[in-house]
Amino acid sequence: MGRNDSLHRATPPCTLDAQQDHPEGHRELQNYARAEGISADIEDKIIMTEDTSTYYVWIGGSCDYGHKERAGGAAVVIEHNGNIISRDVISDLHTTEFRMMLTLMVKVMQEIPEGSDILFLTNAAYIQNFDKTPTAKSANPDLIIQCIEEKKRHNSVGVKIVQYHKSPLLIETHDMATEAMAKTRKEFHQKNKYKQYRRDGKHIPDEPPISSVHF
Repeated sequence: MGRNDSLHRATPPCTLDAQQDHPEGHRELQNYARAEGISADIEDKIIMTEDTSTYYVWIGGSCDYGHKERAGGAAVVIEHNGNIISRDVISDLHTTEFRMMLTLMVKVMQEIPEGSDILFLTNAAYIQNFDKTPTAKSANPDLIIQCIEEKKRHNSVGVKIVQYHKSPLLIETHDMATEAMAKTRKEFHQKNKYKQYRRDGKHIPDEPPISSVHF
């Protein structure tokens, strides 16, 4: 890989080594690609084409920091044996996209068969610390601890930084997360509106059935 190629070296909080860049079994391919001066894009294609046993998990998140209730979301698209096998998305209020992404990483590691090789693909450098023992200054230590425990179930779990604009499936995860986040925020305000109307004794013509509104 060329020295000026920023794909794998995106100034993260902690630098990935070759083992974290690619699960066990990828080292020879990575070294060959770098020795031959192959670009990062081609290197990615070589590695992902050769290893069909690895679960490639595209993961992205979104958060609306400008809103008081600060909704956040995260989504994944999972590839295995060259096929997309599943998609998932979560969202919540009063959170961040990083907390949502760590939560979804735990869920993915729980659901993928034990002893697997998993590679999370993202443009969020923060989650590279998912398996680093948290300190007193660490954010989301509870979720990092869960990630560390779930990682033990598998042969290898790593995070690879990829370029957002060159990764259609990563773009899809961000769109999914943003949509889920917006839906969660809308439902929150809608429920609050119904509560206020009921307190004021007003009738809402388009109010949904009582059973579908949870207070």
